[in-house]
Amino acid sequence: MNPPRATVAAVVLAGGGGSRFGGAHNKVYLPLAGRRVVSWSLAALARVAEVDRIVLTVRPQDRELAEEIIDRELPDVAVTVIDGGATRHASEHNAIRHLEPAVLAGEIDVILIHDGARPLIAPPLI
Repeated sequence: MNPPRATVAAVVLAGGGGSRFGGAHNKVYLPLAGRRVVSWSLAALARVAEVDRIVLTVRPQDRELAEEIIDRELPDVAVTVIDGGATRHASEHNAIRHLEPAVLAGEIDVILIHDGARPLIAPPLI
């Protein structure tokens, strides 16, 4: 008999401002091979059957852009967009707090955290 499958929530961090990159905008929204950088990570996560929920953390001022990108580039992917924090750690914290009720209810067993500026992740690695 197979053990029950773990339920997985994937968090994609996209709340940066692009300052380390030297840009005026967050690098996750730059175009890359026909779509925005962040949508490559979201698409890869969506192709993994074990990923039950996807959460994207963004800066409040980027929410509208992020939602437009998801609607245009990933129309069939369910992504919950939430506000990130002032730091990477704060964004992780906000995502975990967002998922906490589902974890406590036994609806999520694993939380995977991925940097949205790393678009080359592939489903086998996930």
